[in-house]
Amino acid sequence: MTTFNWEEIAQKETPQIFKDFYSPLIPAEVTLEENLEDAKCDTAFFDFHTNRTSISKKFLERLCLEGRLEPEIAFGGILKHEVGHYSYYPRECSTLMFFGHLAESNFKEYADGVLAYWCDLMNNLTQVLMKHKGKDVRAVYRGLARLMEQDKLSAVEQAVFKLLKIAPEEVQRTMRDYSVDKLLIAYYQRQGNEDLGVRLEKDGYLAQKFKEMMSINYLTKEDEIVNFIQFGNIVADILKQRDAKLPKLKIKVRYGGSGEDGELWKILRRFIKPIFEDAPELKDFPKDKLEEGLNDIIRKWGKSRYERIKDYVERKTGKEFDKPRGTSRGQSHSQQAGTEEGIQLQFHDGQIPYYERLAGTYGVSIFKKPLMVDVTDNYPEGKKEFTIGDPIRTLDPFSTGGIILPGITKRHQLKAGKRKDRLYKVPDAWLRLDTSGSMKHPTKGSLAVLCSSILANGYWHNGASIGVDNFSVDMATLFPTRDLNAVYSLLCAYWGGGTWLNINKIKKHLQKLAATPEDARQLDIIYTTEDDYKKYAASLPPEEQKEFMEKNLEVKMTRQLKETYDKIDNILITDGWLANPEEVIDHFNSVAQLTRNFVFITGSPKNYERWKKLNLPNTEVYPADKKEDFIGLTLGIIDSLAPPDNKPVSLFYQ
Repeated sequence: MTTFNWEEIAQKETPQIFKDFYSPLIPAEVTLEENLEDAKCDTAFFDFHTNRTSISKKFLERLCLEGRLEPEIAFGGILKHEVGHYSYYPRECSTLMFFGHLAESNFKEYADGVLAYWCDLMNNLTQVLMKHKGKDVRAVYRGLARLMEQDKLSAVEQAVFKLLKIAPEEVQRTMRDYSVDKLLIAYYQRQGNEDLGVRLEKDGYLAQKFKEMMSINYLTKEDEIVNFIQFGNIVADILKQRDAKLPKLKIKVRYGGSGEDGELWKILRRFIKPIFEDAPELKDFPKDKLEEGLNDIIRKWGKSRYERIKDYVERKTGKEFDKPRGTSRGQSHSQQAGTEEGIQLQFHDGQIPYYERLAGTYGVSIFKKPLMVDVTDNYPEGKKEFTIGDPIRTLDPFSTGGIILPGITKRHQLKAGKRKDRLYKVPDAWLRLDTSGSMKHPTKGSLAVLCSSILANGYWHNGASIGVDNFSVDMATLFPTRDLNAVYSLLCAYWGGGTWLNINKIKKHLQKLAATPEDARQLDIIYTTEDDYKKYAASLPPEEQKEFMEKNLEVKMTRQLKETYDKIDNILITDGWLANPEEVIDHFNSVAQLTRNFVFITGSPKNYERWKKLNLPNTEVYPADKKEDFIGLTLGIIDSLAPPDNKPVSLFYQ
């Protein structure tokens, strides 16, 4: 039986408290339970699934009766502390991920304890420093300090220790002299400039740790990682010293320390655990929040750090993220094409989830262009009797003088037919990705692969198909497809040889694309090597062999081929060190009247400036040296279109 009417107090105080925490995502409601022994903890906690706070009435009663707090103050302080975990710290799931993995690598068995106390400190400090709004939180810690002073071993507990030949007074003294909670309350006492009832011995162990605490400016966001390590060293040392003086037991317990099953473990845990024990954990967050957290991490940190953090999150939550997968085409990646020098295309499908997630955190705006497309229209073909339920638009009003007469009025029979029309749409994209030896390997965090992935995502979400040419000395080609996983598979593949973009083969592929119906297009990767060129040339008439081998193939622009070029955005991603730059630029110039060209130069500001100065018609050149270059990316706005007779000269290296 509770002493106070907590439901009435909650109904009265909650709306006032939530004025300080305005957030439409948090319902101004509190769940009150007699006790929370079967929940996350037995005091209070914020549920990140429902965004609601649960509070134990039993805990509130103790704060009022033993901690000598007014019920409204006790309720308000606890609610502010719990909602503070959502509004102040850790606030973002990614914060818990990053500092959790940092704690694990630096503090080992004390990682959970360090992280829990850190979250409480950063949450409370924001509120403790508020003179008026933080008075309830300060009062709660005054009440908690009183509870700690009164929390002593009972006669039964002392008897258990004596039976195990452990001096109970030594255990009690250790818990008092090596208490992280006591240290933190002393810190709040100083920062809030209000007596919370904590006294540290001038020459005691905690007094020295208090001096170390005071030397850290916790509100300096730029030094947050350094502050965390310094704070963690303080907390881990306290827990280590405490454990060294406690009975040597077998099983490690949460927040550091050791214990074993049975009565002794129950007694020790009551003293070892944090007084609130409400700090949020990753397993408290729903899957969508964890996904958002990983998105934040992958944008902020490098590939290696992200993969370590993801591994930490998976171990803490028991959930799997970024599961590697093969291509949906069922293609065997043991299939590889090699050059005479032994260079082979290596697939790295295990990298797909990384680039897919990272690319998904960026957006790209793609302007539409007028394209010749097939449009389905209905046209009348004969008439038949109009019946109830037929679409009114099919009615022939002249059949019965505007009056609908059953069995007499006629309707048009409609038949679907296709016609050509020019509509504004996003074209398909053909990504030509340089994976020569000068390009960064996809397993090392390649900006070129990221750039290609962002573009593939952008076009795909606009309903377009994506083709890929992965080129080095050789080339692997995937014709435009809506199979995004197949696209990613080829984007994450790597040659590692020289840099030759075979324009002749590109022209042949476009001819093939124009001549192949959309529903019959090949989705498997086409491997193109120099041997392939020779075999193909041998099958040509003698007059065509010479121009093919000299790579001067002239393409006859039929209407169908022009429409095919018109429907494709030509995108080149390279560091600019091409072996045949003049040939590539000539090709860009020759198709500029039909195809929009986009060139992304990665890892070479010097080459970017060279390409930019070329003033290629209907072509945009972008830098791709850092991830920030992909923020606000917009494709399709061309400042000017050079007339065909003023085509720029293709002298790349002059």
